[in-house]
Amino acid sequence: KHRADWLAAAEDVGTAYQITRYLGGIQREARAGRLWLPGLTAPQRAAIPAREIFAGPWPAPLRGLLRDLAGKAGELLAAAGARLPSRLPLSARQPFLLSAYVARDIAALMAADHDPSAARLGRLGPREVMAVWRLYLRGPAVGMRPEKRKT
Repeated sequence: KHRADWLAAAEDVGTAYQITRYLGGIQREARAGRLWLPGLTAPQRAAIPAREIFAGPWPAPLRGLLRDLAGKAGELLAAAGARLPSRLPLSARQPFLLSAYVARDIAALMAADHDPSAARLGRLGPREVMAVWRLYLRGPAVGMRPEKRKT
């Protein structure tokens, strides 16, 4: 049963990781003055400044999509954390809890670039996001490492 729980948790984490990578790509493109949209070629993407898209009728639906994706990533991570054995030490559970906030804050950061009222939701840069994911992916079983004993 524990093996099945670990596999299900790892699958949820992997899906959430792909979502956050997608959101991170959108964030980088927007900061570079472009906004990535599926179905466009590279030259077409480069020709669309982010400010034009956010100035048109797109902003609310696009920001809604980002928040929905981040929310989905957060739900997957919360589900993964809930599947972990309850006797697992807090140090092994902590990456799951942190990453739920990271997933939410990626979308908040993206929205804050164009909507100052969203800035209060949190600001996480790519370095912080990757630091948490590295913490996740280190070790034999997602976040589970034998604790070092002081001698």
